[in-house]
Amino acid sequence: MKKVVVIGAGFGGLATAAFLSKYGFDVTLIEKNPQVGGRASTYSESGFLFDKGPSWYLMPEVFERFFKNFNKDYNDYYKLKKLNPNYRLFFEDGELIDIPSDINGIKEIFENLEKGSSKKLKVYMENSAYQYNLIDKFLYRKYESLKDIIDIKLIIDGLKLNIFHYMDGYVKQFFKNKKIRQILEYTTVFLGSSPYNTPAFYSIMSHVDFKLGVFYPSGGFSEVAKSYAELAKEYGSKIILNNKATGIVVKNGRVTGVETENGFIDADLVISNADFYFTENSLLEPSYRSFEQSYWDRKILGPSAFLIFLGIKGKIEKLKHHNLYLVNEWEEHFKTIFDEKRMPDNPSFYISVTSKSDKITAPSNCENLFILVPIASGIKDDEKIRNEYFEKIVSRISQIVDYDLKGNILVKRIYSIKDFIKDYNSYKGNALGLSHAKFQTAIFRLPYKSKKLKNLFFVGHYTHPGIGVPMVTIAAEVLSNEIRKIYD
Repeated sequence: MKKVVVIGAGFGGLATAAFLSKYGFDVTLIEKNPQVGGRASTYSESGFLFDKGPSWYLMPEVFERFFKNFNKDYNDYYKLKKLNPNYRLFFEDGELIDIPSDINGIKEIFENLEKGSSKKLKVYMENSAYQYNLIDKFLYRKYESLKDIIDIKLIIDGLKLNIFHYMDGYVKQFFKNKKIRQILEYTTVFLGSSPYNTPAFYSIMSHVDFKLGVFYPSGGFSEVAKSYAELAKEYGSKIILNNKATGIVVKNGRVTGVETENGFIDADLVISNADFYFTENSLLEPSYRSFEQSYWDRKILGPSAFLIFLGIKGKIEKLKHHNLYLVNEWEEHFKTIFDEKRMPDNPSFYISVTSKSDKITAPSNCENLFILVPIASGIKDDEKIRNEYFEKIVSRISQIVDYDLKGNILVKRIYSIKDFIKDYNSYKGNALGLSHAKFQTAIFRLPYKSKKLKNLFFVGHYTHPGIGVPMVTIAAEVLSNEIRKIYD
């Protein structure tokens, strides 16, 4: 039985551990933090419970497929609630729009914003659905070299996916109204990118959003992470928390195991679900690194995030479960983050209030606000900057929701670049991994296999297919199947 060490208990590491345990490998998963889930861990204080990372449960069929691989049903592990509305949009001019969970309601909203747009939305959604239905062909496959894309049918289908167009340009082919374009483009933020450099293929997110719906796992997203861990353990995986990897040991050109704070763990192969840059530059000797610093300097990282956790006394009527505030200067917002590399002066942001759907996440007559402001990775982060930005963001939110947040704070925590580095060894404190820019998709993402060491592999948001819990779950399945072929 081949021994496997998985570094990191994010969703990619947990899913890989589950698959490989099922395939007969002896799996040990080590995690430096006290919780599984990676960024999908929780923060609790004074009766308030916050998800620290993912909060949108999308692409439900990916989760269904994952559990079906083990002849399981996700309902055996956690319960889902479909949200309605999907989310609330606050525009800078004061307009407020709820996106309902039915497509006819969305068509009506679009028609009110732009005459004739409901018919255009029908065509747009048909294209989005067509592209989404090609997921099995394009996402559940490895991209290791050019030979993996030299397939005539694949190329023809690929051309239909608009991979050579950018989201903003593609959306403009259908709609003139700026607010409609913002509604269709906001998802690029959660892909670690902007609508001005994200392939139009990701218009599939409109199908995910408008047709499949937005769900909430009771207890928060960490419950999903716990279910992955439970499944892995059911198949024999050993999960060791509070055990930091300090080095990947190599002898005679092969990885022999992982050195940890609590001793050496031998392995026939190692899979890193830790930050890719950290793995290469902190756990490996320089001669075994696949990429030089110059390579990383050319890459576009996803943004970091300025996170605020607030436990608030009272009920904020204007907020829903998911809320997005979108500024008028849409292009400038992204330019500030990706080109100028700084904190936006007038940012768009996201607010999650799970207490709207789940009473256990806040005390009676209270709300738990998780506020996410996208900011540039790798910029200065100190207490003065944090406090000033906190004041700006909280003041702005108080205005748009007509509620005195500062006067009703029971719990407050700020989390940003330094914390992402400390907790997740995140390169430049990025929050999401490698951006989904045009030349960082599919074959252009980082490889799942080390170029220098045949028995070192990678899984997570740097590799194909990319950012997000569904994507890293897919990555784990693809990687595990490849490893199974190699070691059978």
